[in-house]
Amino acid sequence: MRALTISEASELLGLTVRTIRYWEAEGVYTAPRTRSGQRYYTPEVLDVVRDAIELKSWGLSTVDVRRTLSGNISRAEALELAWETLSSDEHRLTARRRLLEEAKKGASMAEVEPHQREEWDQEARRRYGDEAVDAGNARWNRLSDEQKAHYHEEWKYITTRAAELRRGTGGSSEDRRELTERFVRFLSLVMPVSREYVVGLTQMYELDTRFGSHFDDHEPGTTKLFQEIVAENVDAAMESGL
Repeated sequence: MRALTISEASELLGLTVRTIRYWEAEGVYTAPRTRSGQRYYTPEVLDVVRDAIELKSWGLSTVDVRRTLSGNISRAEALELAWETLSSDEHRLTARRRLLEEAKKGASMAEVEPHQREEWDQEARRRYGDEAVDAGNARWNRLSDEQKAHYHEEWKYITTRAAELRRGTGGSSEDRRELTERFVRFLSLVMPVSREYVVGLTQMYELDTRFGSHFDDHEPGTTKLFQEIVAENVDAAMESGL
């Protein structure tokens, strides 16, 4: 099979030109170029794009698609990640159905919101343990009104800045690193943080629309982008001693 132009590759794969270019921009493949600088698409490149689309259809994040295709994790490990994501989605949907059923029965928001807060607390305790959650609550209660106001302002900045990057091109490496470092500092205001905690929290934002709405209400798709940004930059942020 001869090499194809991007228009021909788009027609053959049944994908938009924008989608094909997206996966190259995400570092999944690098299309070779002619002497004049025009990209062309070999059978090997087309296979990589097909694999990326398949992995994405499993529910994997772009970061995990890239990790799989680069060999950092196996396809079996990627499949396990996809199953974990599906299980989390099912748990979230079950919880939302229960809340909607309560609302249909006439439950007021005053009755529903404490139930939501209890679920969030239980979710955090399952992920991070009672000791970590209790320590975080105690640290929050010790903050002054001024410190709490600063905390809320930082959260507002993080969500709006992430949306700005979503509306643009996703941000430069420096933009993405700065946002991650700011997020880690923000979390550190109320409790000691670990890589597992930071990444797990952003995954919870993506999987639970009650959290994700803080991002996606600014710009649809922001929660997913934010999760990917943090996953890419959290190691450097933690190593910097923030």
